[in-house]
Amino acid sequence: MMPDRPAVPAEQEALDRPWRVWASIAVGGFVLVSLGLGFVLLPASKEAGFDPLAAICRAAGIPGFREPPPAAAPPTAAPASQVAWTGATRALIGGGDIERGATIAAEVCAACHGEDGIAVDPSYPNLAHQSAATIFKQLQDFKAGSRQGGQAEVMAPFAQELDERQMADVAAYYASRAPRRGVPATTAVRPDIVQLATIGDTGRGLPACDSCHGANYSGPEGAAVLLGQSVPYLEQQLRLFATGERDNDLFGRMRTIASRLTPEEMHGLAIYYGGLPGR
Repeated sequence: MMPDRPAVPAEQEALDRPWRVWASIAVGGFVLVSLGLGFVLLPASKEAGFDPLAAICRAAGIPGFREPPPAAAPPTAAPASQVAWTGATRALIGGGDIERGATIAAEVCAACHGEDGIAVDPSYPNLAHQSAATIFKQLQDFKAGSRQGGQAEVMAPFAQELDERQMADVAAYYASRAPRRGVPATTAVRPDIVQLATIGDTGRGLPACDSCHGANYSGPEGAAVLLGQSVPYLEQQLRLFATGERDNDLFGRMRTIASRLTPEEMHGLAIYYGGLPGR
């Protein structure tokens, strides 16, 4: 039988052998590099502290290049609030005792918030006729450390003295106090400020402030009634929410809203809800 091709002379075979060896090395190297890129470099390239050379050497089996230690897990963020609005929580707040709350308020709260809930300093909030759920939530957050910024360092030690029953009693007492008479200061601010408060700004994703903070307690549980608060206090809280220094708002509602307001709008809204004397 005739061969398919003529035999290669021995001299030619000797000359071709090095080229075949180098070609095999090149192909093998290409395969190794491809494997390294596909299974090591690209998946790891987004990791912090990634070292491409070390990854290649580990993939090739070169000693001296250890796998880096696993990155530490990011710290778990603290919850925005410790309050869970369960049936038991609602029953606790609803069963607050006004008389016991009056005694606690006189001993612990009146020095700053006034015996009848009108603060002695504009940097403190007025508590008179505030929602009992709001007062209870903020006391809980101060005690747990969930509320930061502003007067949190002042409030935390006082809140830590109270148990849940005492908080509910204090909340019931101040919620029962007569509010400071007043009406929104519509004539003291620009029309766009009134619109923000009553209608909102859909173009910027801003709901009406009144939709949560109106006097009819229509917002989520724990949402504060704003009318009658002092202008400095309201403006300060908006700025704290905007910067994230205060972050005990559930689902980040207030942080999102406040971050979209200009300083002038914050000031105008504070004046609007600070109110004017009512008849």
